Amino acid sequence: MFLMAQIIGIIAIIFWVLSIQKKKKSSILIFQVIAMTLYSIQFLMLGALSGAVSDFIGSFKNIIFYKYTSKDKGIPIYHIILFVLIYVLILFFTYQGLISVIPVLISCLYTFSVYS
Repeated sequence: MFLMAQIIGIIAIIFWVLSIQKKKKSSILIFQVIAMTLYSIQFLMLGALSGAVSDFIGSFKNIIFYKYTSKDKGIPIYHIILFVLIYVLILFFTYQGLISVIPVLISCLYTFSVYS
């Protein structure tokens, strides 16, 4: 199980690196949806619930953001606020010590970076 999780993680890294090579924001988001979904599976296999749920929600968030960017529309601020609140809620239910705060914090910071 551990080896399979690592293989999935490597594939996710490849998609993340490919996303950075894209020029259009909508293409970046598609590749990152794939990467985040794979990371979510990897975290589930490793028993890291906070990371798995955060990346799953991140995939969903990127799909919503993709719909706005593919139509050349700005992402409404209420989506940012909603997703940050969802991440805080995730932390409340999946808290397993201080280490579980890290993926949620990173997901919140990533949300702000995709918005700008």
